[in-house]
Amino acid sequence: MATGGADPGLGGALTAADAAAIRVLVVPVGRVRAARFWAWARELARCGAAGAVRLEFTTRTGEHEHLEGLQTHRQVLGVVGLADGAACADIGESSAAFAAEVAAHATAVASKCLAFDLDSEAVGVTAVTRADDVSEAVAELSESLVAALNVMAATLEEEEAAGAARRGAELERERMETGGGRLQKLRGDVLLMAGRVADALGAYSAAAEAGETVGDNLWQAAAAEGYCAALVQLAAHEPVVAGAYVSGMPGAAAHAGEGAAGVASGIAELHERVPALLKRCHAVAPILHAEACVRAALAVQAARAAQAGDAEQALQELAQGRASECAVGERRSAVAAWAARAWDCTHELGLADQLRVATAAGAVVASAGLRRRAAFYLRQFVLRAVPALMRAGRAEHSAQTAFPDGAAAFAAVSAQAAAVGPLPAA
Repeated sequence: MATGGADPGLGGALTAADAAAIRVLVVPVGRVRAARFWAWARELARCGAAGAVRLEFTTRTGEHEHLEGLQTHRQVLGVVGLADGAACADIGESSAAFAAEVAAHATAVASKCLAFDLDSEAVGVTAVTRADDVSEAVAELSESLVAALNVMAATLEEEEAAGAARRGAELERERMETGGGRLQKLRGDVLLMAGRVADALGAYSAAAEAGETVGDNLWQAAAAEGYCAALVQLAAHEPVVAGAYVSGMPGAAAHAGEGAAGVASGIAELHERVPALLKRCHAVAPILHAEACVRAALAVQAARAAQAGDAEQALQELAQGRASECAVGERRSAVAAWAARAWDCTHELGLADQLRVATAAGAVVASAGLRRRAAFYLRQFVLRAVPALMRAGRAEHSAQTAFPDGAAAFAAVSAQAAAVGPLPAA
């Protein structure tokens, strides 16, 4: 089965809390019917988004491999295989092939092989016949991943403590210059993924402070973005508690006593600092700046919605990756400016990234009531999606095809058009 492109329902959307997601690769095991594969893969994605720990199921890997050391959420930490009992002659042999597939991903710490339409039991394979079976399998996978992440966090903490003991307090600055702050940032990543948000905030804050001390702008920006993602996660469930952490980053403004709306404003301010930190870097991958600008636009729009209406709902929508509707009030121009800056970074990006940025930029400016600007991003999306749709109709899928089939491409275009909505009369 050809799965050269990413399904639009699997791990495609840009959100303000991407750093909290655990990336899980979904692969076909043996001979699999494409329609059945995508149906079960979408069910996996639905279950992964509904749990306490966020699993992002994807069929793509390696598109930004050079950034995996900086952003842990880009690493494949789990692998799920989908076997088709009706199409595969030997499920046992396919299970062995799946083991080899897992071994090929050095960063994977948990795996599970699921089989649908299976007539008999098979060793090493979990049969799934209904949505509840998938939900149970995802829960088991989540437990394994969280356990592994906690071990990783403890190892990083021990390494950090050992480094401090070797060098002594008087050489603390040297320790930071040689990677102590970076270890804290990576520890923050795994703590956030494991659901230990408060611990992650502390690690990110220490990492950002270390980066600021030694002028490590790239890792300071990465730590600041991780801090923002953790704060978004916390604010969605406990906005009062999150208020105490808004000023936890070096140089952050305090918003004490302002309630959930103040928390939203503080989160927006922190997100807007990340692109500024990235601009200080001598060289930075365009995708980092594009994504940071999209997240700034989302956060500013959430802050606008929080000031105008239900602040807690705006924070929840920000965590869920949805742009809050608010077409009135101040700072609409800031939302448009951040979206434009994100799009300006896409010229050097691949097709899939351009589509993701166009989708996110169009949705956020549409939510701010800027329909004509949204139409611009819709047009950019269509100009790129239509050739992908045409290629998807061929027998051989191009490596650049962004969709598994023409129907999926059409659905994605339709969804983007729906996000923009009706345009005002000329």
